[in-house]
Amino acid sequence: METVQSEGGAEWRRVQVWFGEHLISDWIGDNPRYAARLEAAQRRRFAKLRVTNEPTTRSAR
Repeated sequence: METVQSEGGAEWRRVQVWFGEHLISDWIGDNPRYAARLEAAQRRRFAKLRVTNEPTTRSAR
């Protein structure tokens, strides 16, 4: 897993849910543990959709 850290040392993650090519949920934050929990919850809720959890920068929005 690649990490992207801010100047303060925080690791930024982006969790997204995709319906085909359409983005239906997008979250960016600096808490990797929360991102992992969110990813797991989204995978349970949207079992047939693609869920991604990738490193990113804060300015990705």
